[in-house]
Amino acid sequence: MIVKALNPTVLNLEKYYLHRKNIFPSMIFADCGLHLELHGCKQGEEFIGTTYVKQTGLNEVAMLNNFIVMYPQTKKNSMRGNPNGCFDWLVLVLRL
Repeated sequence: MIVKALNPTVLNLEKYYLHRKNIFPSMIFADCGLHLELHGCKQGEEFIGTTYVKQTGLNEVAMLNNFIVMYPQTKKNSMRGNPNGCFDWLVLVLRL
């Protein structure tokens, strides 16, 4: 199951996709791992839709190995120096 959700984190991401087994929502993190998958430049929803989320192969691996995959999405912004929708790795490292 892929869930589209709003994401107000410090990374200034607008949304993310979450792949998990079809289980009761309150049990979502019970006895399972979490993999955070950051797409490359021009690989976010704004450029290729949900192709990256659906075709990385990670969702199938997650189902077999009992973990959740979170796909945060960035947005291109030419005014802020990010025309390709890349993750700002320096901000990510400094704020985590």
